Amino acid sequence: MIVVINDTLGAYGGTHTLTLRICQWLVKNGYQSVVFCEHDGNEEMKRSLESNNTKIFCFDTENRKKAAEIIQSLGKDQLKVINYMWDKYLDMERLKYERKLSFDNILYCVHYGTFMKGVTYPGVIKRIVRRQFLGVFRKMNRNHALVMMDEDTTEKTSNWFGEDCSPYTPFVRIPMHCDELAEKESVIKKGYQGNIVMSAARAEFPYKGYQIGLIREFAKIKKAKSDARLVMVSGGEVEDIKTIKAEIEKLPEDIRNAVEYHDWMNYDRLKKYMEECKVFVGMGTVVLEAALKYKPSIPVLYNTYEVLASNLLSELPESVVAAKDCKDLATNLILKVFSWDETKYREEAYKSFEAVKNCYDIDKNLKLLLAVKPKSRKSILTIAEIVFIYALRLIGRIKHAKEKMFDISQIRKEC
Repeated sequence: MIVVINDTLGAYGGTHTLTLRICQWLVKNGYQSVVFCEHDGNEEMKRSLESNNTKIFCFDTENRKKAAEIIQSLGKDQLKVINYMWDKYLDMERLKYERKLSFDNILYCVHYGTFMKGVTYPGVIKRIVRRQFLGVFRKMNRNHALVMMDEDTTEKTSNWFGEDCSPYTPFVRIPMHCDELAEKESVIKKGYQGNIVMSAARAEFPYKGYQIGLIREFAKIKKAKSDARLVMVSGGEVEDIKTIKAEIEKLPEDIRNAVEYHDWMNYDRLKKYMEECKVFVGMGTVVLEAALKYKPSIPVLYNTYEVLASNLLSELPESVVAAKDCKDLATNLILKVFSWDETKYREEAYKSFEAVKNCYDIDKNLKLLLAVKPKSRKSILTIAEIVFIYALRLIGRIKHAKEKMFDISQIRKEC
């Protein structure tokens, strides 16, 4: 089987590391690994993929002639295309319709926002757009071409479309390499003896505004634990990075001197920093990475400038964010970790690792993902649907207001 990941190789993010993990596993297990991308500016990712014997094709997937030539050259009869974004999935379905191609094409939904077409439009237009896309969504789902990453993604997608999508939709949790560290005892001891609270995330506000809340709460942590340090790794929007740095500058000098800020770094270096910390605070895949480094990890809530959390990841590993009704500051959980004796810390460190391994192990989860097979390999789209979908895209481009897939401030209101 030839497996194609159809995404992008731009700035670093969760889907990039997901692609790298999937491609590494595919090659190791005898599959041919291919990446389709519109942008390939991430040189580190390109080097990692190419050294893994993964072929990279950089082109616009709306260029059906080029896409068809590449797919024909790969051998469409053995092909399975995995998309993270609905637009990418639809590009492949349009290609199948117009070029009379047949191959497996699935959407692995890692964020419910990908379905929220028209979310920034006025009420009546938004309802019309949503209704039109609902028909396409139903056909994709009933063709067994949709996979969700977890229950929360399924629930929020159902809320957006106003109907339960779960009867047809399996979910496969994010595949993670869950290899035990040979030096795990040393890493655990280093964490226990250390004093570092760590966070790593894109500067993307308000979605990941918890970073601002963590800086503000660090003053309380420092007061309770005078030797505590805060290490923050971030990158992304220039204005949001400025906001983080300005918030650090607001701290009293003695507290500010205990805060260490780093621009975004490659993942190997980031994981080394994780090994040094005592407790990790964040959301999404990165809290799983920290737990796999035997670190007590605290998932926090998104779309708020407070750092809110109600549990350790090991207590509810199925969720990499805090519950949406969470009102508790993460400060108490952070201080709780600082209060543990060595025996308790070691026990919790192992719990963190085992909880992630049980839920997210790549050997189990990728086999589940690859086992997903659409009922039909032919396109689900009609010519009328193609005209509507791509006319909407064109209108967005002409108006210089192309729909934001992850306009979380708008999306949150709809869920």
